[in-house]
Amino acid sequence: MSKRKHHLLDTVLKIPKTDFPSLGSGTKTKVSKTAAPPLLLLQLPEKLSISDLTKSNFVMHDDTDKCRLLCEDQGVTFDLVRVETSNSYVLVKDGKDEETNTENSSENNDGKKKETEARLLRENNTFFLECNESRMDLKSALEEILKPFVYPTNGISFSKICEKLMHSKKEVKDALDSTHALKISNDGEDLKYGILSEEMEIDVWYVIRRVLSEWDGGADYANGVVLDEMIKEILKLNDGTGDDVDECVLRNCLEKCTVSTNDNKTQLDVNYIAKIVAHHVFTMQSAPWEKEEFVAQWHSYMPGVGSEYQPSLDIIKDLALVEKEIQAQEAHDIETFVKDESKQYLKYFPRTSLPKTIERRFKALFKERAKWKLEDLVPYVDDLVETSNYKTVQELLAQHTKVAPRDEDDEEDVEYYVAQ
Repeated sequence: MSKRKHHLLDTVLKIPKTDFPSLGSGTKTKVSKTAAPPLLLLQLPEKLSISDLTKSNFVMHDDTDKCRLLCEDQGVTFDLVRVETSNSYVLVKDGKDEETNTENSSENNDGKKKETEARLLRENNTFFLECNESRMDLKSALEEILKPFVYPTNGISFSKICEKLMHSKKEVKDALDSTHALKISNDGEDLKYGILSEEMEIDVWYVIRRVLSEWDGGADYANGVVLDEMIKEILKLNDGTGDDVDECVLRNCLEKCTVSTNDNKTQLDVNYIAKIVAHHVFTMQSAPWEKEEFVAQWHSYMPGVGSEYQPSLDIIKDLALVEKEIQAQEAHDIETFVKDESKQYLKYFPRTSLPKTIERRFKALFKERAKWKLEDLVPYVDDLVETSNYKTVQELLAQHTKVAPRDEDDEEDVEYYVAQ
């Protein structure tokens, strides 16, 4: 009889259950001193084989009983999920451990069956672990981890972040890059990370804006600047001012608005810078701005010359609410003389200041306004779709809002939304 390789040989990994006490706690097994220890049978996913596990390791979280398989070569993480089985299995020794004849592996020359060591695994001491690729929202989890480490604290090390997230180093690194976490060098030790407060970022951008306005090398920053030279200019500007900015902070701020880097030049995102400048203009007064006055002030503060450096109000739809003059007058005690009913004001209402959870976000929004037009509401909730199980904004709104009955003062052909 020819020796055939079982199709599961390279995808079933046998692990002593004593390596996973948290997963094995549910079995009622009494093993004698002479009996073999219970086993876990781990079914690897199709994309992995045992040979792929050379740089993989299992990690466990004692407090939550979470167990994961970290595959560093592939940069992927799997959740280990326990699956009970009522079957019995016979575990036999691998044929490689015995001297066998490929052409006649099942019988000896005298015609007798060949004996081999075997073990019967019943349901009381065996269960499967399925490997399911982790779907954890690493970006949100990372934001929670970094929240206490606001610059200028020393930050948290990369190895500690990996330990908390229980994911492969590649996945953690990608998540750090996507969140633009602040990299804090630490004299050759494990790199540490933190975050910048919104207030500090705006202060730093005030310095960057000044350099872009005055430095010849930044005259056309939308088409590229030499980043290292620009940073040198900013650091020179800091000398003697008492408001020095660390280089790691400068690089973090500029990294967030980088569009691309070609031929040693870095293109900066005009709209990103315009939004930062808008934040600064709004904080210059507590009352809402008359729209035309705001636009004039905003454009005057923007570095760069030309139409491409004159941003549209569309980019600050998640930063300010448009109010009619009478609304601004009543709500904020602004003394105005109504000359034109179409006159509008802009009220500073940044999305970044709102709660990140869905329920609390909608509660805050409907506290601000009893009913919302769709075009006003979407910019304040579309980010929630990216971090939830909802596929579209419409699906999100269907669960947390309802269409309001029409009032006499409502605009025609416009739907308004109220709380559920």
